[in-house]
Amino acid sequence: MDIDIQKSSWPDIIEAVNDLDRAHESDSGKFIIDLHGNCTVDQFAPAIKAAFYQRNIAPFIRQGDYDNYLQELSSSPTGLGAREPDLGLVILHSENLCVIDTAGDIDQPLTEERLEMLLGFLVDRKYPVAVTNLSWPFFSSNFDSRRNELFIQELNLKIAQAVASSPSLWMIDLHMYAASIGNANAFDRRSWFRYKAPYSLDLIRSVSGAIGHIGSDLRGQSKKCLILDCDNTIWGGIVGEDGPENIKLDAHSYPGNVFYKFQQQIKALEKRGVMIALASKNNEEDVLEVLNAHPHCLLAPDDLVGYRINWDNKPSNVADLIQSLDIGLDSVVFIDDNDVECELMRQALPTVTTIQVPKKLSDLPSILPAANLFSPRPPTREDTSRTRMYREAASRNKAGKQFNSIDDFLGSLDIVANIDRANQANIPRISQLFARTNQFMLTAYRPSEAEISELANRDDAFVYALRSSDKFGDLGIIGALILNKADDAITVKSFALSCRGLGRKLEDVFFDVAVKHAANASGAQAIHSYYQRSKKNAQVSDLYDRYGLTKDAESDGSTQYRGQIDDIAIEVPSFIKVASNV
Repeated sequence: MDIDIQKSSWPDIIEAVNDLDRAHESDSGKFIIDLHGNCTVDQFAPAIKAAFYQRNIAPFIRQGDYDNYLQELSSSPTGLGAREPDLGLVILHSENLCVIDTAGDIDQPLTEERLEMLLGFLVDRKYPVAVTNLSWPFFSSNFDSRRNELFIQELNLKIAQAVASSPSLWMIDLHMYAASIGNANAFDRRSWFRYKAPYSLDLIRSVSGAIGHIGSDLRGQSKKCLILDCDNTIWGGIVGEDGPENIKLDAHSYPGNVFYKFQQQIKALEKRGVMIALASKNNEEDVLEVLNAHPHCLLAPDDLVGYRINWDNKPSNVADLIQSLDIGLDSVVFIDDNDVECELMRQALPTVTTIQVPKKLSDLPSILPAANLFSPRPPTREDTSRTRMYREAASRNKAGKQFNSIDDFLGSLDIVANIDRANQANIPRISQLFARTNQFMLTAYRPSEAEISELANRDDAFVYALRSSDKFGDLGIIGALILNKADDAITVKSFALSCRGLGRKLEDVFFDVAVKHAANASGAQAIHSYYQRSKKNAQVSDLYDRYGLTKDAESDGSTQYRGQIDDIAIEVPSFIKVASNV
């Protein structure tokens, strides 16, 4: 979409959204959004749509009635329509949530009771829900406004605690967005008193951008890798000319403190599981000297999944890096200070998101938070270990070059496959696999944590997780499989395998053990499955053919399969040690 929700004029946004709605009118698989509010939220709808179209997701919004959110959330488990939405939204305004007396003071016990009722409804949703927190508008202040503002902070803490304790809840930090643009600019006094629509267009843009970010993560579109230039990007100056000791990088003096803060944000992303790499035209020894020895450099070689430090062109270096990581170009963000290098990257690798260091250097630390590109979910155990896992993968690849055949190499790895049922500890990672996996993803069904938790407790459903390790280290949970039982048949609802597990035949072991366990537990004799074609999953198009299942029907990119469980033809590799806990 050639429109920027943060910069385009409001009439341009409305026109573009209307055109895109018409263009996508007949699309199937739209992202369904239920929009609730305790204030007038009509202006949010086009902004939210623009944020989704910007991310190449066609949205469909079902909007609730004014201030009817509690009734809407309590009355129907499927939301505002016949089927559950992909995302529920609750836009809150503090004046309508709070019970306020004639002097403008908040009745705190009654307000807390109302908020707890709302949070109780949200926690019960079986689909993802995002709720805004609260900001106290300038036009709601009375002579003792500080007391009310402090109470709003207490309510925001309750919202944050509820979100942290629920796998289905997300929080949109409206209070932070209001503070960042200034309270007086975040609220529209005239619109509030006339139409009960309290928020300015600037605040609506920011909140809608955050909602689009959640939507893209739910669709598995969050970026996975950040590739950085070095000179005048992660430090000031040119290390080859100034020397490692004279670059600008420290915590206290400008401009070094800007780059120091930027490195702090990069480190935080690495801890959340984002892969960090370098692509720099430089002498490798100069860069490594900074990473290893500079007293204020926060990034170290162990934080990187790889680097290409040489004098080759950057698009080639970045493409080579991405290929070595076995991820898609569209999963990558590249940052450089040089406008020529950025333009070359955009032309050579257009699906890589390229960001230029801002001309106003003090804006550098804000570019990553403002871009809303990386997953906002809390990191899993696998996320926090991702850099180590990719470094171990590099060791595997190096070892593999010593063997004449792939089977000989795999046989040398001492591969172990641990297969478990879903439980409280592994459900967040299972949900993450379904949300983020694209290459080995058989269906379009990407259940939320709440859905997986429910399925795991049902007698007619079976949810499995695959963890693997080898002599180089632990790969973590890399596979997820959901099977449903109906009549005498098992249906494969969703099947995902991380790219870290590809090429090892782990999917064969996983499928074989899980299906046989579910069949024995349920008495099923037949199996139904389907393959839903996407832009990225061509490599698994023949998976069920290889397993000996029969094509039953084909339509709209979907191929249906049927077969008898006893007829499944999977050759379990002898070089994989299976440790099944099911």
